[in-house]
Amino acid sequence: MSLVIGIDIGTSSTKTVLLSAKGTIISSASTNYQLTTPHTGWVEQDANDWWQAVCNTIRQIIQHLESNECPFSVSDIKGISLSGQMNGAVFVDASGNPLRSAILWLDQRAQKQCDQTNQQVGDLLRNHALHVLNPINTLAKVLWLRERQPEIYTEVDYVLLPKDWIRFKLTGTFQTEVTDASVTALLNLQTRN
Repeated sequence: MSLVIGIDIGTSSTKTVLLSAKGTIISSASTNYQLTTPHTGWVEQDANDWWQAVCNTIRQIIQHLESNECPFSVSDIKGISLSGQMNGAVFVDASGNPLRSAILWLDQRAQKQCDQTNQQVGDLLRNHALHVLNPINTLAKVLWLRERQPEIYTEVDYVLLPKDWIRFKLTGTFQTEVTDASVTALLNLQTRN
């Protein structure tokens, strides 16, 4: 029998499910974590909290598989699927280590940078990324970091979405997919670059 693990990196918790090939839930687990709001309109999380939650929930799934009450085994797991919050920004170095807390999708600190960018290159963004830049977009968070925390910005090698950082932790590769990238305001939707 083939099984798949599905992991959702949510805003308040990570939820992990073990599914059969027919979509039947075999086991599930969830771990909560905290949001931090250091200033009005700011919303951050420690990316390491996500990783710990992923490890904890997978461990619970594995424990269920190894119990006498489950007819399946770990060798039946054939894949892992990820979903999660979009438009966050995990600023990492070349080794994938976070350089600061992740700035989440609901953070509003970058309104000034959005207004300036829309005034200067709004037509370009609308034509290529199909966006009017607003604080939800990952690009807004990058622009804020460049202006307000340049000492961190100069150390950034990659800006990852939350689930993409978890993908890196699981596989060692820096990747995203077009659905998430399409709402960052960083993807040229015409060329998919």
